[in-house]
Amino acid sequence: MRDIPEVCDGVRLWYDPAIMTNKLLLVVVLLVAPVFSAEDSDQLLTIDHYVRVKSTVPSIAGQMAQIYVRERAKAATPLRSANLADRVVLFVHGAGTPAEVAFDVAHQDYSWMAYLARAGFDVFSMDTTGYGRSTRPPAMNDPCNLSQEQQKTFVPLFL
Repeated sequence: MRDIPEVCDGVRLWYDPAIMTNKLLLVVVLLVAPVFSAEDSDQLLTIDHYVRVKSTVPSIAGQMAQIYVRERAKAATPLRSANLADRVVLFVHGAGTPAEVAFDVAHQDYSWMAYLARAGFDVFSMDTTGYGRSTRPPAMNDPCNLSQEQQKTFVPLFL
């Protein structure tokens, strides 16, 4: 493109369309940026992690397994200040109920994880091997591991 000379108050100005386009784009970005960078530090994040570990569970000892870890935190918390040592909570479930179901119930205000995250904690819950979204050893699906009574009513899903 050719530069187009312009005269303003007796001074010749050069108009470069590419430079003007860039300036216009910069102005638009500066005007729109506040809309996209609105304060969201109070918004709660849910981050799902799958941590690869070498299993020590007897039936799969030495094999690679995944431990499911859920994190809940305010949007500003993952930016991490240097001193979060006393602001971290880890929930580990008991027998029968995965951690997500026990501590992060998505109903009204039933979530312990959300409650503590809103209070400024970085909150984690984990499923031990065989529960929830963590690796489930094949032996846990073997009907022979059921009681005699349960074996009578057991119907395999895949025949």
